[in-house]
Amino acid sequence: YAKASSSSIVTVNPEINFDFEENEEFLSPEAQTVVTASWLTIKEVGLLIGALSLKTKHTDLLSGDALKKLGDHLISVILEVKHAGAIDKTRIGLTILCERLIDDYDVAGRNLSALPMRWLTILLNEEIVNKAKLSMKDRVRRSAGIPFAFLALLLAEKSSSMRPMLKYAIEELFTVLRIDRKDDNELFSTQIHAFNVLRVIFKDRDLS
Repeated sequence: YAKASSSSIVTVNPEINFDFEENEEFLSPEAQTVVTASWLTIKEVGLLIGALSLKTKHTDLLSGDALKKLGDHLISVILEVKHAGAIDKTRIGLTILCERLIDDYDVAGRNLSALPMRWLTILLNEEIVNKAKLSMKDRVRRSAGIPFAFLALLLAEKSSSMRPMLKYAIEELFTVLRIDRKDDNELFSTQIHAFNVLRVIFKDRDLS
């Protein structure tokens, strides 16, 4: 699947460095096999979706509804999974899918190019700006997959464009950081997510 990736995709993201995999060493050999197979399956599914998106570009082999469901699935995986490799490979698949959507303007009258911006808006509203009361799963190291969901969408924009998604995301994230939290711990945690997203954006060579 690496051959199917676009030039803007990297195979390894050094920013992802979680400790969740360390717990696997306490499992029995049989359980470790199952867990390892599960992570590998998630990685390969992410890369497969990216490859399918690329190979069917400028065709109607995948319906608009199917492409939307694939994107929704990849975003959900990135946000829920706490495994570095699974997040990284799923991020690659999502970026390739979004690149295809942005270039796939009005194919068969579907006009799918607005989907990545719609996903970005949902991410900002649900994970950062209007985040409801945070649960323990939200209090994870470096915000876990949240920054990489943003990264996947933003990398899909062509570097030669005005990059409206990047501009919109940065403005909204800085707006969150400027809010006076007044000892509001929930808002503080939300601002940590916003900071971590900005940190990943500014450290990426294609976006900074």
